[in-house]
Amino acid sequence: MAAAQLGVSLKKNETGHMDDNFKHWRKNKRQIKMAIDYLNRMHVDSLRNEQKLNELTLDNVYSKIQLMLWMSQLEVDFNLLLSENDHFTNSFIENTDIERLSTVEKWSALNDYFFKEQYFGRQDRELIELNLGLTNFSRYSAIHGFINSNLKEFIEMRNKLAHGQWAVSFARSGNEKNQTITTSIWKLSKKEIMLVKSVCKNLPPLMKLLITSKTTFERDIDRYMHKIEKAHFDADSKYEWIKKKANKHF
Repeated sequence: MAAAQLGVSLKKNETGHMDDNFKHWRKNKRQIKMAIDYLNRMHVDSLRNEQKLNELTLDNVYSKIQLMLWMSQLEVDFNLLLSENDHFTNSFIENTDIERLSTVEKWSALNDYFFKEQYFGRQDRELIELNLGLTNFSRYSAIHGFINSNLKEFIEMRNKLAHGQWAVSFARSGNEKNQTITTSIWKLSKKEIMLVKSVCKNLPPLMKLLITSKTTFERDIDRYMHKIEKAHFDADSKYEWIKKKANKHF
């Protein structure tokens, strides 16, 4: 079964405590958060003391590591969603071959499955405007588009970095240069990390609402999507403000 392959425990123990799998993922998340916090402190110290590397170089190195950490945390949050809400997610796990899906496909599949579950009560209807209605289709499309564009771009960069492509990115064949991702990797800075951070902080709780409560999801979706969209518009101004503040501090 896909559930067995995933390794997600689908039952609580007799005392009603969190299952071991959920505890393990919580530990993973705590370790990643510690790494992010420590890296932030190291970055500040480096900007103060490092003379051999300029600020842009340090910023790029810092951002590459931050990207990998935040994307790791997002994978942890996906597993936490499944194990913490197993009363709702059992059927998704049993009917989805999760092990064969990429990270983007996992989040997209979760979105598709629970939109169908919440609005149709079954999985054999298409997620189109005719079936969902204008408002709900707009909600579905906003999340679907975000996962398959913004999140996909971040994960593609993370994957290239994880495979040692920190300066030049290659196509899957390994023989041809991927200029688009190479450019994105070199341009990676704290500005992009602000967007990554917003994604990782807002997507999991939004999906939890979709999984557990249609009423609460409909009430709060605008708040979460607004935070993500606002991060796009605010990134430039916030980044410049941080740089000015850092220059005054140093």
